[in-house]
Amino acid sequence: LRRTALTMWCEDLGERRDLRLLTLATPLGNDELLADVLRELGRRADGTLLGKNEVSQTVSLLLQESTRSKSAAARAAAFETIGLLGIAEGGITVADGVFDNDPDVRRAAAVAAGQLQVRVAITGLIRIARNDHEVPETRRASLDALRLLHEPRVVPPAVAALADATTQLSALRCLGEFGWPEHSAAVIEVATRNSSVEIVALTVRMLSKWAGDEQIDAARRAELKRAVIELQGASGLLLGWNVIGPLSSDEAARVVAEVDRTPASDRPAIDVRATVAAFGEGPEARVRIAGQVEKLPHGVWLAFADFDSPELAAAQFLMSSNTPLRVWLNGKSVFERAETRRFQPDADRFEAELAKGTNRLLVQLSNVPDAAPEFHARIRRKSSKAEHERLVEAALSRTGNLERGRKLFFTVEKSQCLKCHRLNDQGEKIGPELTGIGSRFSRIHIIESLLDPSRTIAAGFQSQTVAMNDGRVLSGLKVSETVDTLVLADNQGKKHSLRKADIEESQAHFGSVMPDGLEKTLTVDEFVDLITFLTSEKQTVGR
Repeated sequence: LRRTALTMWCEDLGERRDLRLLTLATPLGNDELLADVLRELGRRADGTLLGKNEVSQTVSLLLQESTRSKSAAARAAAFETIGLLGIAEGGITVADGVFDNDPDVRRAAAVAAGQLQVRVAITGLIRIARNDHEVPETRRASLDALRLLHEPRVVPPAVAALADATTQLSALRCLGEFGWPEHSAAVIEVATRNSSVEIVALTVRMLSKWAGDEQIDAARRAELKRAVIELQGASGLLLGWNVIGPLSSDEAARVVAEVDRTPASDRPAIDVRATVAAFGEGPEARVRIAGQVEKLPHGVWLAFADFDSPELAAAQFLMSSNTPLRVWLNGKSVFERAETRRFQPDADRFEAELAKGTNRLLVQLSNVPDAAPEFHARIRRKSSKAEHERLVEAALSRTGNLERGRKLFFTVEKSQCLKCHRLNDQGEKIGPELTGIGSRFSRIHIIESLLDPSRTIAAGFQSQTVAMNDGRVLSGLKVSETVDTLVLADNQGKKHSLRKADIEESQAHFGSVMPDGLEKTLTVDEFVDLITFLTSEKQTVGR
């Protein structure tokens, strides 16, 4: 009730808002409500406070005092606000905060250490990053801070942190800056098991950077390039491209012939030193081509990417561009669109046959007025289930109703999502986090994850089958484990606490705990609405 009253009071404090908050904060002392007041001050990170020296000093002293509060919530809020407001004199306090007894306080202090560049906090940050028993969110914050502090000693704990789904992305970012080719096997393993665009994109960039290092031998460079080709084929995400242009139409025709002149085993036929590397970004793996348009305003651009297919197979290509588009696969023209239109993910869809082994996709784009050429490309193997393909086509072709999709998602009896997944502050933390899912995965990935849950299993979310001494056999996701107890969550979100002494056999397997056939409870319109809601859930700053 007090927190609700504070929120209502803060809505209309007027120009003297900051001073009134300070007046309220002082008598609260160690009160739990102090945390909310400090965060309200942090929301004023627009320079208002920092422009008034007398107020700034008062705020700084209040925040530093609050880091010694008996309330862990207040201490955490104080560190968050110190970092957000950029209060440099709080640096020593921040360095002490990473040794706090409370994991939320350590996390907040770690974030502030990175924001304020507090190098004296490095020892404590490394201690957190190395601790396998640390709360994953706190460990992740420590890795991020060490990267922002440009601390190369982050590499060993980052390699170890690749094993945890919560810390993977932060660990990869650290290795992208400070790692070296010897880490490629561990990095590739993560990207093979986690098809998040962020994870695969970071890995492709990392391997490509290492492959371009002239200090390593030619055989090692070839291995790294081969790893990129295999990863792009396995994920269906074409993220690493070689771009040439702008070219005249005649020059482009000669390059097209040159790029696809030789068989896959002899590629590349063109001198890649004449190309510029470009990488897909965002959930659609969008490639933006910038610069040099003025040299040839009516010119064209060519971009090619290589990927592997384990067998001869038919595949669907999902593409889009904001320019006229021509596409060749292994030297054969497979798609052409002559008109210009706005970029719309997955709007250009066509089928083509993949060769066994290395395939090359070649894309031609034209310059367009007042915009840099951009495109994306993804490959998918079509399902053998006609009903699944009907739902895929509907969800790719239509824009559903966002509000109906939201209502459907939060109706547990209908969608069942919140039984195992968490979105913002609602749901269970059994399956992967759905907060910001639209920023991490493409629309087609979300669609296929609902229709075929076992197609891709995120690292750390493999199922486990347990045979008990009394004859019961249970399957589910490991939620927690102690020396004596194992807690599994089944595909209905129900948790089972099992005594290890009663377990006869336990075996991990790669199927998803998420049940098949959830789409059968939905109409086509409801399925499209649900996909529209999930893809709209973007990660926002501060979330």
